[in-house]
Amino acid sequence: MPSIFFSYRSLIRGAIFAGILAAALPPRCTAQSDPAFHSCTAEIGGGYDSVYGNDGKNIDGRADFQAGGGFAATHHLFFTANFMYDAANIRTAALPVNEGGKARYYTTTVDPTYRFVPNGRISPYILGGFGWLRRSVELTGPPSPNPLIYPGNVPLQLADSNSGVFDLGAGLNFRLSKTGASLYLEGRYVHGLAINGHTTLVPVVLGIRW
Repeated sequence: MPSIFFSYRSLIRGAIFAGILAAALPPRCTAQSDPAFHSCTAEIGGGYDSVYGNDGKNIDGRADFQAGGGFAATHHLFFTANFMYDAANIRTAALPVNEGGKARYYTTTVDPTYRFVPNGRISPYILGGFGWLRRSVELTGPPSPNPLIYPGNVPLQLADSNSGVFDLGAGLNFRLSKTGASLYLEGRYVHGLAINGHTTLVPVVLGIRW
């Protein structure tokens, strides 16, 4: 039960951190002559997160949740704060006998984003930035008096860890209305640093952006 509360606290803490980052960015929410162009943005979406690196040998990808917001520095350049949460599955082959396990990833990044056609019906964009990654992996089975022996050549690291992270990505905005609401499809490459250098995530997200 404490681990469940801890995961909720981490999720809430990450979302609050992303909100604070977005709020701390210099506000530029001004009226525009083009109602389809928003100088401030907000987004929410979900998709599938593939896991690579050493973690990818032991942990399967799973659905993820993403939310963020930011502002326009110029007509093309935006600064956004993004929060992502992924609850992943540990492969049975990577676990000791009679053990279960779960993995969670939390990332918060600040991403300069360049939109090539901000007012177009379809607007491609690229992004990249840095931030924070929390990786949490734990066993959920009953305690065993025997030493843990992992199959394969890559032991699953169970310790919770925090580190820096960088990400690169690209996407498409599909404008849905004259008010500027858009459907977006986005893919990112997210790589942990330092203690999380073995962790690489590739989320593909579909969502709504305003």
